[in-house]
Amino acid sequence: LEAAGGDGFAVARLVDGTLMAWGDSEFGQTSVPGGAFTRVALGSDHGVALRPDGTLAGWGRNHKGQASPPAGVHVRIASGGDHALAIRADGTLVAWGDGDDGMGSVPSGTYFEIACGDDHNVALRTTGTIVVWGSGDFGLGAPPAGTFTAIASAEHTSFGLRTDGTIAAWGSNEFNLIADVPSGSFVALAAGDHHVVARRADGTVVAW
Repeated sequence: LEAAGGDGFAVARLVDGTLMAWGDSEFGQTSVPGGAFTRVALGSDHGVALRPDGTLAGWGRNHKGQASPPAGVHVRIASGGDHALAIRADGTLVAWGDGDDGMGSVPSGTYFEIACGDDHNVALRTTGTIVVWGSGDFGLGAPPAGTFTAIASAEHTSFGLRTDGTIAAWGSNEFNLIADVPSGSFVALAAGDHHVVARRADGTVVAW
């Protein structure tokens, strides 16, 4: 149903909701928790998964507390390098793990989507506007204006899918992540550290 990749390891969520992992396990990255989950998110060396009841499970490297998620009921999760982020059932945000660049200083308000870069976070308000916090390097602290339906983050670059289907990008242009943003209209997008994929309404996929 879902797959995610970390730094040298990967995790898949199977049809029954259980997790399967493979690759580097120096910090226990492949020692996934048992039970059924509805979402999974991976950082560099850790993972976070969301249970059907809204509680969270973490595993892997925990030197910054990134594999020790908070209690409570949550509806969305995202993981960055050594930190993680979740949306609570009431739409507010909670962050844990590395906060050296301010990633743990979550903004107030209600949100419906989140994404984590290496040392910055992006969140989409219920109004469709974007909020960014954490490292402001590479221009990451200056999100575009307008209304959006989806967001994604690479290592040092972030992306937003506008309501008209076009893609906005800001931050580092390393690996041409900004220069090569395709034109046209899209319905979904996702990002890894150094690459992005987007899907058009006809089901075709563009990668850069």
